[in-house]
Amino acid sequence: MGGAHLAAATGERGADLLARAFAVLEALGGARRLGIGELTAATGLPKTTVFRLVHALADAGYVELGEDGRYAIGLGFLKFAALFFSRNELRHAAIQPMRDLRARYGDTVNLAVFDGSQLVYLEILEGTHQFAMSARVGARVPMHATALGKAVGACLPDDLLTRIVGADGLTAFTPRTPRSLQELRQQLATARRDGFAVDDQEMEPGFRCVAAPILGHEGTVAGGLSLSGPVHRLSDAMLPAVGAEIRAASDSISRWLGFWPT
Repeated sequence: MGGAHLAAATGERGADLLARAFAVLEALGGARRLGIGELTAATGLPKTTVFRLVHALADAGYVELGEDGRYAIGLGFLKFAALFFSRNELRHAAIQPMRDLRARYGDTVNLAVFDGSQLVYLEILEGTHQFAMSARVGARVPMHATALGKAVGACLPDDLLTRIVGADGLTAFTPRTPRSLQELRQQLATARRDGFAVDDQEMEPGFRCVAAPILGHEGTVAGGLSLSGPVHRLSDAMLPAVGAEIRAASDSISRWLGFWPT
C-alpha cells in the first residue's frame, strides 16, 4: 500500500499522516504486541486515529493482528530488510577488491547497485592521484553514457533496455555519448564479448571508465564495479588488461553473493 492508499484509508494526508504512522510503528517496534489502548498511551494519539492507522497498516502487511487482539510489526517489513541487507552484503563483498584495484592503479573505484531501471553509486573509493574522476554516493548513473551503465545494460533483456532508454532518453553529455539505441546496442554487444564495458569520454572529456557487471546468486545483475581515470592513465593499450582485472574482481564479488560463473 502506498502513501495515497494509506491516506485514503485513514482520511489523513501529508507529513502529519507519516509522522503518526511512524509513531505507531516505532511503538510496535519497541514491544512484542500492543493493543489499541496501549498504542494510544504510547503514541499520545487519539484512539480513533490509532485504530484507523493500525488497520490501514495491517491491510498493507506492515502490521499484523494476533489472536489476542493485539498488534505487532508485520512481515511486510521483510522486503525492506532484505533490500537493506542485500545492498549491505554487496558493499561488504566489494570493499576489499575495490581497495586492491585502487592500490594497483591509484584511480577512483566505484561500486553501483542496480535498482531495476537505473544504477546508484553505493560506494566510491577516491583515487590517490592528483587528477581523479569522482562522483558522490547516492548519485544516479546514466545507463547509456557510463561504463557502469553499459556493463549492467549488457546483462539486461532487450525489451527492458528499450523501456529504460525510452524513459530516460539518450542525453548527450559529450560529443562521444551514444546518440541512438542502435549505437548503444553495438557497444553493449562489444561489452558482452569482452566481459567489460568502456566509457570513453562519454560523460566527461578527458576521462575514461572501465566496468564489469556483478551478478547475484540467481544470476540476475546486482550492480557493477568500475575504475575511472584520465585517458593518459587508461590508454588504449591498457584497456584490455584493466578490463580483465575489473572483470576478475567483479566475478569474485559475484561468487561471494552466491553466483558462480560457468
